[in-house]
Formats: sequence, structure tokens, C-alpha cells
Amino acid sequence: MRINDLVHHDPDTTAAVERPVVVGFFTPDYEQLAQSLAGSLQSHGESYHFYAKNAADWAAAILLKPQVLLTAWANYPGRCIVQLDVDCAVHAPLTELAELPGDVALAWRAKRWRERVGYLVSARVLVWQPTKNARLLAESWRELCSRAQAKNDELLLTQAIASRGGVSIATLPESYSARHERPTPGGREVITHTSQRKHQLQVRGVGIVQRIVRCLGQVNS
Repeated sequence: MRINDLVHHDPDTTAAVERPVVVGFFTPDYEQLAQSLAGSLQSHGESYHFYAKNAADWAAAILLKPQVLLTAWANYPGRCIVQLDVDCAVHAPLTELAELPGDVALAWRAKRWRERVGYLVSARVLVWQPTKNARLLAESWRELCSRAQAKNDELLLTQAIASRGGVSIATLPESYSARHERPTPGGREVITHTSQRKHQLQVRGVGIVQRIVRCLGQVNS
């Protein structure tokens, strides 16, 4: 199945240069989520580019994230890049993200191993400033992903950060971290996420129905 990129640019080019470009990618199974995210971004006047990928396995596809980022920088030189998973939704403008300090802004999440607690980067929302150090980190991340045995983009980005000095890392404000599936009562969530598990079950259910319909067609023919 051939799928096309989803692209939208702010018609006010002067204002657009000062705002981030939201980028990400999607496979055929996630096209509906990408379209939903694109709609929420367009309603707030945000520019975006979601790259269509035909990778068969989502677990393998997530290792494309650093390459997608570097492609976006080639397409939009000098712009702040906000990298989002397509299972996110945006509820307010993202202008503030371009003003965050550091080379990269991100959220951390705690992981427990037996009696120890460690921290991994959350790659659901990443804000990349157009700096030399941010690009060097992205290239290190791409190198790790290209030869990775484990298909874990967040672990590999954490390793890239640990192995590369000189990169200034800022903490993403909680309201932009997409930790919640929906805005909480009285909350200020700007970015939320959709349950991937729920979406995967829906996709699997559609696939089962399609196979049943094909089988019935063969029986009746």
C-alpha cells in the first residue's frame, strides 16, 4: 500500500520561521492517527511534516526516528524541530517550545529493575534546537539505531546522550510531555497521547475482519 506524507505550512512565512516545525513518521497502520494529529496541529496554526514509511514492523520502524529528524533538518534548515509520536494530540499552540533553553528538551521516565530505579529518555516528545551539538547527538542516535540488536529507540537515545559530552539537555515542561491520555480536570496539558495498545487492538480487529471477508469471497466464488 502506497501512502503519502502529510504536510502543512503556516501561510505566514515570517511568523513560521519563529515557530517550530512538528515532524514525525507513520506506517500504514498508523495513518489514521497521523491524520488526527495533523488535524489538531492545523487547528492551532502549526506547521508539520509527517513522513510516510512502509516499514512492515512498527518495532523496527521506531529506529527510523533519528533519520527522520535529520531529513527534517535538511528540509527545514535553521528551524526548531518538535519530534512527536503520531499517537499524540495537541491542544494548544506550541510556540513556547522554540524558546526552551539548551540543545534538546525532553522528558525522563523512571524504570524499575528489581530493587533499583533508573531513568530513560521518553522519545514521545523531543524538542531539537538548530544547534551543532543537537545535530551531533542526532547523528550518534542514528548510528546506534543503525546497528542495534534491541529495537528500543528510547534506550538508544539515552545511550547516545550518556556517550556524547557537550550537549545541553533541558527538561520538557510537564504539560508538553504527553504523559496523559487526555487532559486532566483543571489540568494544563498541551500534548497528550492515545493508548497504543488500544490502537493496536483496533488494527488487529480490522485485519481479522478483512481476512474473514476475503475467505468468504473465495468460498462463494
